[in-house]
Amino acid sequence: MVIFEEYQTVPVIALSDMDPYMQLHPKHQHFPIPGEAFAFFRLDLSHALIKNPAETYFVQATEDALIEEGIIPGDVLVVDRSMEAKHGSMVVAFLEGEFVLRKLLIRPHGLSLLKAHPEKELVDIEPEMAFGIWGVIRDYLQVRFEV
Repeated sequence: MVIFEEYQTVPVIALSDMDPYMQLHPKHQHFPIPGEAFAFFRLDLSHALIKNPAETYFVQATEDALIEEGIIPGDVLVVDRSMEAKHGSMVVAFLEGEFVLRKLLIRPHGLSLLKAHPEKELVDIEPEMAFGIWGVIRDYLQVRFEV
């Protein structure tokens, strides 16, 4: 079992300070971290990726609707509910009973959602449709988790 707190922060070292002979003290049993013996700072990725923790969540992409934007199934998306959705924003939307990943288009006649793959499907949002934006995708990580 992996405890998340053990990996919550990761050391960052300048490339110019890297040395092929860096190694840990023999008493350590984990994989050597380059530069551990050097002065460095720790980068907490949650602080780097999350601007508003109370309004941010992660979601794993399961569809290829934004593949042309670089988001593929398996990517972990950082979604911020406090960000204003603008023309061209990639969003998590609730549309007619399901959650979808789409590109938001703000057009003179109203809102549209663009599915960038496979056939550039465009859906115009009509007033009677069940629709809501559940957050703007502010970033994504191309990592794979076994679920």
